[in-house]
Amino acid sequence: MKDAMRMIQNTVIRHRVPYWCALLSLVAIMGVTGDAKAQNVSVSYTNNQTWVDTPIQIVFTVENASDFGEPILPEVDGLKIKYEGALNRSSRITIINGKREESRTVDLAISVTPTRAGTFIVPNIQLEVEGTTYNSSDVRLTALAPVNDGKVLVDVFGPDTSVYVGEPVQLSLQIWIEEFEPAGYDVEIPESTMWQLVKAGDSDWGPFKKSLEQMAANRQRPSGRSQIRDGRRYFVYEIERELRPTGLGSIEGLSDVSVAVSYPTGVERSRSIFSSGLQFSGLIPLRVHADIGDIGIKPLPEEGKPEYFRGAVGSFVVKSSARPRDVAVGDPITLSFMVGNVRNDESVLDTLRPPPLHLMNELTSDFRIPSDPIAGTVDGDIKVFTQTLRARSADVEAIPPIPFAFFDPQTETYKTVYTQPIPLTVSPAESLAMSDITRASGASPEQDEDSPSSRLENAEEKGLAANFPVNRTLLTTSGRDIGMGTTIVAVVPPVGFCAVALLLARARWRQRNPLVVLARGARAKALRNLQTIGDLGEASRCVRVYISEKSCLPSTSATTSESLHLARIAGADTELLHELDGFLRRSERAGYAREEGRHSNGRDEAIRLIGGLEACHWKTSLENVTENMTAKKEVLS
Repeated sequence: MKDAMRMIQNTVIRHRVPYWCALLSLVAIMGVTGDAKAQNVSVSYTNNQTWVDTPIQIVFTVENASDFGEPILPEVDGLKIKYEGALNRSSRITIINGKREESRTVDLAISVTPTRAGTFIVPNIQLEVEGTTYNSSDVRLTALAPVNDGKVLVDVFGPDTSVYVGEPVQLSLQIWIEEFEPAGYDVEIPESTMWQLVKAGDSDWGPFKKSLEQMAANRQRPSGRSQIRDGRRYFVYEIERELRPTGLGSIEGLSDVSVAVSYPTGVERSRSIFSSGLQFSGLIPLRVHADIGDIGIKPLPEEGKPEYFRGAVGSFVVKSSARPRDVAVGDPITLSFMVGNVRNDESVLDTLRPPPLHLMNELTSDFRIPSDPIAGTVDGDIKVFTQTLRARSADVEAIPPIPFAFFDPQTETYKTVYTQPIPLTVSPAESLAMSDITRASGASPEQDEDSPSSRLENAEEKGLAANFPVNRTLLTTSGRDIGMGTTIVAVVPPVGFCAVALLLARARWRQRNPLVVLARGARAKALRNLQTIGDLGEASRCVRVYISEKSCLPSTSATTSESLHLARIAGADTELLHELDGFLRRSERAGYAREEGRHSNGRDEAIRLIGGLEACHWKTSLENVTENMTAKKEVLS
């Protein structure tokens, strides 16, 4: 790149200043002390020829000025002109023979991007510096349309046969980059170097983005193989992804797949002091849209569809469990419904929905069931759904078999599997008699002492003595009043001494037991932090820090598995553990994959989980902390 430097003509826009006024101003400026150099403005641009959608930069360099605004940009058909802000700032101080000179430089960048091929004139751009307006010269810009002519090809392939909605589809993205042979050099460019020409950030990967992110997390990349196509030799890079179509037609995001590649036209010697080898030159920015093969998606058949079918496609087994089994009418029963994936297909469990328990007459006739949606948790090839049931009467003897319907694409039929019934022992709910309620409120079951019948009984027992009223003055005892002042003088000093002693003892105890102090204040701290969180990941961290502090461990957020272990040690029930596991793993998926949950901050769910965890048996007293610290550290290690 050659920088074309042009000095900008200085013009005053507001008024035409007479010659002698300008001369006097120049003399005044020259009379200023030599601590700072004179103000200067210059302009440069990177190139006057570029490719379509590839910007050039126009840079204003402002020297020794602190007050300047934004450039006034013109509008040109076919060009996108945008002010990018300060590109860099620098300052320099020199002292020669005791004379100090200071200079400051700011580079203001403006990007100019052609949206079509052709020749354009970028008119002058105005910039006001220290109250003076400067104008740049016109820039002639030529934009060329890049020609691919088979240098880069992009294909997407699917299965040879049609698939059903919800059935897994194995897709393959193939990127063909023609092998480059530099003229005049006897070198062979390896496939790893050619892959560096792919601009991953400028490409639209569609559904294949997740596969690339997983490769990057493992420090991997697509490997290329040499293959001949239409008489030309290419490096072929292949990226695979398994998807499940959610509807008829094309797969979401597949038609948008495009790959950006900067293909070279030559090589040159590197001028870098760190490398003296060859480097690509004359890069052509290419954007190639994928050629998508025929991927047929068939709808699920309507004939034979079970009543409780909820879109599961594959092959599954089910099992259920319930705790507790010995309950009273109305007591909560935690039902765990487990679905196992027979074909070890991980993607099916992420979107698998539970059966509609609240719509099954076999269950609702004997149990009260919430209608809220159930969020399951995935553990390997099993997904667990939990729901709370409450028996309606003492006649309930068992939880009936629960059906789960799915479509098997291999046999192209609907199938229904059932869980085993779970026996229960349901006792009648306890009830209180009205007399028990009256007695509990403080009223005596016997008659009032002042009632007429009571007075008659007293008279009968005491005889004539019952007719004589008691003189209360005879019962009073005489005492000497020592006065309020004397009481204060006698009481305040020992009370104050005890209060100070208690405060000092409390402060020493808090210094010796910081982890116990953290544990006792963990809930208030977590609720306070949840009021300012912004996303699901921060809410998850608040819950994990709360569990660490309640366990008398340092205030660092534990991992998901560590948090579950600590909550289980504290005696959290199965339902609470499943909810905690689902919340923490959902926050992990939202953070890394940016999938479901990314628009939710999770504050309400985190507050509810903390409320449930607070009821657990956390060992926060001093004697219990000492004996349990070793066991908890072994869990975290």
